[in-house]
Amino acid sequence: MEFLDVAVQTIVISATGVFSPGPLTAISASRGLVQGWKAGFLCALGHMIIELPLSFLIALGLLETISNQNV
Repeated sequence: MEFLDVAVQTIVISATGVFSPGPLTAISASRGLVQGWKAGFLCALGHMIIELPLSFLIALGLLETISNQNV
């Protein structure tokens, strides 16, 4: 399995969390009413700072596990 395959699978699995409403949705909506588009941008940026490295680390860990002959 190539890195691209693992990346696509990670994105698809992560999408289930993205589509469900939660605290980030509530904060984005409430602050967006007051601060406008900048609030949504800052919420997305803050979320991406945490989520992007975590997704890459998970993908790399899965890639390493899949390529390991002992597993």
